[in-house]
Amino acid sequence: MMLQGVIMGMLVLANSMACDDSNENNTPEEKKKIVITNGEGALTPIVNYPAQDYSGITWLGNNRYAVVTDKKDGFYEFSFEINTDGSISSLSRSEFKGDSTATRDCEGIVYYPSNQTVFISGEADQEILEYNRNGIKTGTKLNVPSIFKQETGNYGFESLGYDPQSDRFWTTTESTLKTDGEQASGTKNIANLHRIQSFDGKTFEPGRQYAYKAEVPEGKGNSPMSVIGIPAITALPDGRLLILEREFFFSQTKDMDIELWVKNKLFLTDPELHEDVSGVSDLRNLEPTVFMDKTLLWEKKTELSDSDNPLANYEGMCLGPVLEDGSHTLILMNDSQGGFMSLLKEYLLVLKFEFR
Repeated sequence: MMLQGVIMGMLVLANSMACDDSNENNTPEEKKKIVITNGEGALTPIVNYPAQDYSGITWLGNNRYAVVTDKKDGFYEFSFEINTDGSISSLSRSEFKGDSTATRDCEGIVYYPSNQTVFISGEADQEILEYNRNGIKTGTKLNVPSIFKQETGNYGFESLGYDPQSDRFWTTTESTLKTDGEQASGTKNIANLHRIQSFDGKTFEPGRQYAYKAEVPEGKGNSPMSVIGIPAITALPDGRLLILEREFFFSQTKDMDIELWVKNKLFLTDPELHEDVSGVSDLRNLEPTVFMDKTLLWEKKTELSDSDNPLANYEGMCLGPVLEDGSHTLILMNDSQGGFMSLLKEYLLVLKFEFR
């Protein structure tokens, strides 16, 4: 009996070791690389409609999109086709849906297919509210953690993302919260520290929160009018995030010479690889390894002085349809500040990309 017990014990141990080896080999499959395949993107001007202050866009399915402006409370519906080369045709826009006399400084918008509604982030009230397809608030909102009430001035919720597969919302403030330190600006060449916040798509309660370090501004000199921050987040079906960083640089010399340009950078990051920082009171206390890793996918600089590469302040971003050639699409929309001084125009930019 003793020998039988020893043999049985050895068999159990061998089986256990075999199971351990099996588990080691079953590591999660590495997520595919994302490659932008049409360079700086395909640019299409928005014409035949009065200039607005477009700040966010979301795909509603087929050829329909909802677009917010930061001067009204609600959204427009756009309709357009994306051609295989990324250009846009057959563009039309509906009448405004919502309250055109009020504003929450609407910035981000996502489609919520479970209710066939949209959620809109407001920079003035730091709320993320649900609207029906007529632009009327339903009374539902995301439960935003109190720490986000510490935003400064016009640097609140610009971005809003949602992924129906994980049923999760994503947002962050445009710039650093007061509790986390100073903000990058045209006079302070420092990196903004952001809290990337998730929300459960069923309960609308806050989920995990992640630390993200933005790029140091590139503009040189004293430029108090510059704007630096994150205007948009797009959630991918595999759990990763596309984060758009923006630097709007404006400088004027004593001789009245003007330097005006915008640089956008698109980064890919994976929240699943990082730890929750919800309980951290000051992001400056974190080790560098806690901040989210990110990969630069695309960047574009536009200048007022370049007619071939017109100035465009991209603020809205969303996934679009898969094209006939199998390419995925990412749509960016710029804020023309209402066609400021007839200098700024409105554009849609389509990036084609592949998972490899």
